[in-house]
Amino acid sequence: MPQFTYTAIQLDGQRVSGTIESFSLQAAHDALKQMHLVPEEIHESTASEQPLTPEQAEKLLSFTPPAVPDETPEENPVSSEITTESPEVLSPKSESPSSYFPLLDTLRLYAGWLLAWYALVYALGSYQHSRPLPFRIPFVEGLFLSPLVLSFTLAAYLFLLLSGIWKATGKGIFKGLLATLIGVAGFVLYRMNVL
Repeated sequence: MPQFTYTAIQLDGQRVSGTIESFSLQAAHDALKQMHLVPEEIHESTASEQPLTPEQAEKLLSFTPPAVPDETPEENPVSSEITTESPEVLSPKSESPSSYFPLLDTLRLYAGWLLAWYALVYALGSYQHSRPLPFRIPFVEGLFLSPLVLSFTLAAYLFLLLSGIWKATGKGIFKGLLATLIGVAGFVLYRMNVL
């Protein structure tokens, strides 16, 4: 999963920065808002910006330089002290919880793919019914003529339409319940009158 580096402002006005794992830039932006942060800048992390894993940090701390042959101090003016990296390099800039893709966005993604699949079924099925083809696709013909597939297509479309309107109008429990009632009522009316 890609990591994104962000700079954001907390509710108390303090600027924080860190990294967050997310599927996309928009999902990272939404996750920061859920953490009550106002994002200023978000970009995909480069290799130097990504925090070290515990294994990498342990390996870095346990590193011993190769043995150097004994030389007189006059010949080697470089100090033989071993210094460790600063804590900023070994730990992330700020602790941020892992962000998961929200359930509604996941359902919208699956509904979109389902709608795209049904569009392909309808395109192939209508072409197969309008012109004689040298071959038959029984699976597509069965799905094209099925009233159940038509119902699922309408359900996926209504879900995408109403959840998109709900997100665009600023979310909220009342608006969500209203969109759900409209979707269920539209689907029931369709099933009562068409089938």
